[in-house]
Parts: sequence; C-alpha cells; structure tokens
Amino acid sequence: MKYIKYLFLFAVITSITACFPDNDKAFDGPTVTEFKPIARTVKVSAAAGSADALIQLVGPQLGATLMVPFNIDPASTAVAGTHYNITAIGNSVALDPNKSSVIIPIRLVAGSVTAAAGVKLIINLGEAPGGITPNPNFRQYTLTIVP
Repeated sequence: MKYIKYLFLFAVITSITACFPDNDKAFDGPTVTEFKPIARTVKVSAAAGSADALIQLVGPQLGATLMVPFNIDPASTAVAGTHYNITAIGNSVALDPNKSSVIIPIRLVAGSVTAAAGVKLIINLGEAPGGITPNPNFRQYTLTIVP
C-alpha cells in the first residue's frame, strides 16, 4: 500500500510539471550589441588601474570579425589623457569570430581625480556593419571615477 501511494504521488507530480510550457527557447530576436553592466564606479588610487567596459553580442556568434563602433558622449566630465586612456585603435573594437564579447580597454590615470564627486566617462555604442544595432536599453556605459 505504501508503494502505491508513492507511485500515485510520482504520477501526479510528473503530470502537473508536464503541463508547464517549455521555457528553453533560443533567442530569436535581431542581433544586437550591448554593455554589461551599464554602469560602474571605480576608485583611482596612487597606482594606475583599469576599468574595462564589456560589450556583448546578443544573438548568434558570427563567423567573421565584427568591428563594434563606440564614441565618447559629450556629457562626459572625464578627460581623455587626464583621467583615462582608451587603448583601442580608433573608435571601435574588434569582436573576434565565434566570440560573444569584447572589451573596450580603459586605463585609469593614477591620482588624476581629486574632487569628491569624481568624474564620469560616458561611452555610447554605434551601429556595427551589417545593421547590427545597439540594444536601446544597454547602449550607454557610465564609468564614475572617484578618488
């Protein structure tokens, strides 16, 4: 009798879970790029450091290199060469074939920020070749650099 109860309980549980929709669905929207995370705060110390910005490709990986363009927003209060240096060549980074992410290498200048409020570096993603647009909700990265 005990085994019949367990068998009945097992049958009920499996029949209930079989009714739930299958949520294991592959992404089927347009391929986009985005920052992850979209904001970060770092302390700049006496030693130089880095605060790289991660860009993700949302969609299928590509078989060729994708140049992902970016620009520094005019609202940024951080100054290139004074507070930070971006070591990417030009205003784009290369996403290698069959990869899902790439970084914008940001090097912080040691001791460059003295104001308590710090400075902000704001980076915007641009449209990549092939019509790959930035995700509107994750197209801007804000790095706050504090002393």
